[in-house]
Amino acid sequence: MVGKYRRPKKIVILGTLDTKGEEHFFLKKRIAERGVQTIVVDTGIMDPPHFPPDIVAGAGIGITAKFAEIGGRI
Repeated sequence: MVGKYRRPKKIVILGTLDTKGEEHFFLKKRIAERGVQTIVVDTGIMDPPHFPPDIVAGAGIGITAKFAEIGGRI
């Protein structure tokens, strides 16, 4: 339960969406069914991801800045 002044919890799913995208999407759906928000970070560098991630880390984008931008904490 989220208190009056607390932000909702988020779970980070980190992985290679080019080779294991189906498995990560399955996990994302199961977490969402429980009412928890996810942040998906794609570290794949070979092929396009199976579904759109929230953060693309494999392309050299600054992961820390992007993570903070969407409301996460490291």
